[in-house]
Amino acid sequence: MNFFKKTTVKTALSLVALGLFSTFFVASGKGGGNKPKEAKVVETRVSPRFDYTPPSKAEKAGITLALVKPKFAKSFEYSTVSPFSEFAQNMGNDYEELLTSKGYSLRGPFLSRDEMVFNDKDQSNLVLEPAIEVTVNTSNLKSQQVTSFSANGGVAYRASGQITLTGQFSFVLLSPKRNEKVWVKTLPLENKTIMLTSKTNFDAPPSFSDLMREDVGVYNEVAKALESYYPATLDLGWRFLEPAELQQFSADAKKADGGN
Repeated sequence: MNFFKKTTVKTALSLVALGLFSTFFVASGKGGGNKPKEAKVVETRVSPRFDYTPPSKAEKAGITLALVKPKFAKSFEYSTVSPFSEFAQNMGNDYEELLTSKGYSLRGPFLSRDEMVFNDKDQSNLVLEPAIEVTVNTSNLKSQQVTSFSANGGVAYRASGQITLTGQFSFVLLSPKRNEKVWVKTLPLENKTIMLTSKTNFDAPPSFSDLMREDVGVYNEVAKALESYYPATLDLGWRFLEPAELQQFSADAKKADGGN
């Protein structure tokens, strides 16, 4: 009888312990009772759409242009930093399409006038050299020390504030043989102010180039701004490179090169 009581008590205690363990197991999430944690969204780099479609297609204009690829001014320090580099590169391709849609015949495009050989110069009426001049004002973009461990075990830095993009686009027409300027047209681009907040930690106060290379959020905001610049810049070419006007400039270039 005593043995039976002891066994019953032992069994009861075991069942109680098993119930407590099961409750703890479920509460701890091992049993699937907890709501799953939401996956953290990782921001990825956008791919800015630097593309332009001419609004129409004209008949042959009877003018051959030697096209020098559009490029940033030599003083622009971010010309090799993405997405500025892609901005200029794509523009070279789209200017080919724009000019042929306006009815011009093309030689090139050339990276510079130095690439043009005698036959290119002899068969061209004008040399077109578009230039992009952009200034990135970062004076209102400030670095702050943050409470975090950096890779070298010291403090870490982030940046926030605003930058302002200002610029202008220039068209230069030259005589093909003597490189005499026969027309220069400079047009302002719309100023753009961009608010930026970096989320990447840096071991030292980051430069704007550092932010563009390493911080996805900063890159994306600048890329979106440049994307809106792009078609506006190509539209200038469509509006101002009119065959009727370039016929006169072609005559001027012929005189500049010593022709009649």
